[in-house]
Amino acid sequence: EITNKKMTVNFMLNATSVSGDGNSLKVALPKTPTKSVYNSIGVLIDNGARVTGFAAVASGDANLYISRTDIANFSASVNATTVRGQITFPI
Repeated sequence: EITNKKMTVNFMLNATSVSGDGNSLKVALPKTPTKSVYNSIGVLIDNGARVTGFAAVASGDANLYISRTDIANFSASVNATTVRGQITFPI
């Protein structure tokens, strides 16, 4: 949703698969943020284990990054990673 030059992204990725190694999941955005923002997320299950996490955007970067709070790499998984949350930022 885009309102008054702000974008709100609600995301729910259920039972997804992760391969490779990396400490963030990257989601392309249709607009570029003008300010860096981060927000804790409601649910993050990494290969079946519930952990805390956050969503972040960086000024000038048209991607949403979802990471574990401990900045550990996501575990490789098949249909065992779930993330749900929301973030609002200026565009």
